[in-house]
Amino acid sequence: MDRSAKTDKLNTVVNSLEKLLQFVDIYLPLANCHVTDFILSGQWEKFVPRNVRVELLALNDEELSKFPSGQHLPRVSIFQSNGAPCYNLDSDLPEDSVIDMNDGAVADAIYSNTLALEETVECTIGTDEEQNGFHRFHPSLGKFVAAARSNTLPYLNILTDIKSLGVGSLVTDDNHDNMRRHNQFMSTKKSYEVSIMSKFCARLIAQHDINKVVDVGCGLGYLGCDLVLRHGMTVLGVDSSKRRTDAADIRAKCLKKQWLGMIQHMKKEVTAGLDASTKTDHSRETEETMKLRCDAFHIVTHFINSASNLDNLIQQHLQTAESNSRLLVTGLHTCGDLAADLIHLFLSSSSSQVLCNVSCCYNLMTERFSDNVSHAADGNLLSEHGFPMSKALVEQRCCLGSNARMLAAQSVDRTANKNKIPAISLFWRSLLQVILFELVGEISENWCIGKLASKCSTFYDYVQAALKKLNITKSISESDVEGYAVKYHHYYRKIQCFYQLRTCLGPCIESIILLDRLAFLLEQENVEDAHLVQLFDPVISPRCYAIVSIKNHTVDV
Repeated sequence: MDRSAKTDKLNTVVNSLEKLLQFVDIYLPLANCHVTDFILSGQWEKFVPRNVRVELLALNDEELSKFPSGQHLPRVSIFQSNGAPCYNLDSDLPEDSVIDMNDGAVADAIYSNTLALEETVECTIGTDEEQNGFHRFHPSLGKFVAAARSNTLPYLNILTDIKSLGVGSLVTDDNHDNMRRHNQFMSTKKSYEVSIMSKFCARLIAQHDINKVVDVGCGLGYLGCDLVLRHGMTVLGVDSSKRRTDAADIRAKCLKKQWLGMIQHMKKEVTAGLDASTKTDHSRETEETMKLRCDAFHIVTHFINSASNLDNLIQQHLQTAESNSRLLVTGLHTCGDLAADLIHLFLSSSSSQVLCNVSCCYNLMTERFSDNVSHAADGNLLSEHGFPMSKALVEQRCCLGSNARMLAAQSVDRTANKNKIPAISLFWRSLLQVILFELVGEISENWCIGKLASKCSTFYDYVQAALKKLNITKSISESDVEGYAVKYHHYYRKIQCFYQLRTCLGPCIESIILLDRLAFLLEQENVEDAHLVQLFDPVISPRCYAIVSIKNHTVDV
């Protein structure tokens, strides 16, 4: 790619980031609210306009599970232009919908056919900043969902078609056979991810004359093993956890024995003509060659950050001169800041030629302009942070917030596919917050309940377990707990709706994080090109996007 084309591409990415931020900034208060305070802080009324509340409560379970993904898109409005309802809310509301008719705003929205739409969308609680933009920009549930979907990667015309990279189709009959064999060693999900990513990396390796791979955050070594055994690469697997690298080493040795048996079995199948789809170069390998192949996976425990020296690691553990190494740097589901560190490593290493990374766990990522960031005495940052990276967002001092990043780690596609709606534990936690406040007289940010609900059969059991975990000595009777449950029962459906409404913002926030990284790569002089590609089916593997970058060899690192 020439300089002019690269500049145009960078401008396109930055323009998309600006568009995304204009939308997301409106709704960041909604994205960053603590759902545990849903009842206590009146978030239903504070963040959701009257008519949108009614539209949400009118959804059945299937519609509620699917609408954040753009399926079963809600009606544009429940009102006609004359203010009359678009449909009979009395008859169309599902029987299991909980609508509190003591809520005057909801009652008015349903029964007053003299109210115009514009008169029903104003929030009655909260400042202008807290009213999250519904009444100004998206005055119905349908318009909000459509706007949110339009601000995600599949609709921004930024993604690179994987076939345009010259790697061909990654999902073939051979994949299913590979997965069948992988399933002996890993879960179906992991088998799918490793099979696709390994084949993708192998084709990038062939295109760019790569002779070694560094698998950063290798964990149990799934990807590295596959690149070694199936594609004949020399791989250095690096992970900060000695427990995981020890487990990966044991697993690799076990897999080596299993692999040799699998290859021999494949030879017999091909010879007998029983399974032509398994015919690969492996079927013609000698046993000695196969053993050498199995010894090409090297695993090391090393804490990786942006200041690490990748070239030194290669020389130390693969005993290879720097000038002889052409590296592909990769990581499958690198958590938190490790994805950003991987990009810095790629850029600073003179041996690295190609980057291929799929990231995850945005909630574990640190933000440069967060209030929680550590600074030195001179005001400088003590270390690199995961976000933002690009010049455009650094200049804006962009900050998303921890709860917004947690939303980015959600999966709207999988939730829709499984017809899944929020469990009752979400309601229990928000109701517990009310009880705790009235018992103790205050709320502590340090209270961590965890997943107690899965161990409790009743709400009373849950309350008792929470009080014990938090070392709160004040007690509450079972009848009083039941009284709270009866008094606030109508919030159960509301919190389910609220949770799903916030989930709509998750893919938008993920898009900002990934486009920031793409822009940062395109800003670098030693990068020839960079791409975002959808590598996986988001229903199977929600963190489905890979960042691919190619070095420009005419520029010194």
